[in-house]
Amino acid sequence: GEYDYQWNVFLDCVEANVEHELAHEVQVNRSHGKVGAPDNEDPFAYLGHTTEIYAQARGAVKELLQLGYSREEIFKFLRNPDKARSSTGGGIAPGESHTVWVYYDHFGPGDPVFQRFVREMVQVLNAHEKSEL
Repeated sequence: GEYDYQWNVFLDCVEANVEHELAHEVQVNRSHGKVGAPDNEDPFAYLGHTTEIYAQARGAVKELLQLGYSREEIFKFLRNPDKARSSTGGGIAPGESHTVWVYYDHFGPGDPVFQRFVREMVQVLNAHEKSEL
């Protein structure tokens, strides 16, 4: 019923947040503690920080795969996000992946931050082909 749905939504949020923070732990371990923290006061600087792009891209890929998108559909979107944004383009709707569209709306496809986010998503998708996220 409604309670089960709400509980599952809550659990999905908790899981996504834990996985996001674990991605940061992986970064810290790989850098032997030399990874800097993003500026929490400036949302653009925060989202544009390398550590945040890495963690957000992992979450975005997992979110899209859980929504039923195939790797090929995600790659197609990443090659041409402007087309997906149009009313006739199909692809990933803004309401389906909050993270993807935050990066798209805040930075835009021509921005280096969005481009790094896309490259990171591609790396995650390529790694996903070999194993689970």
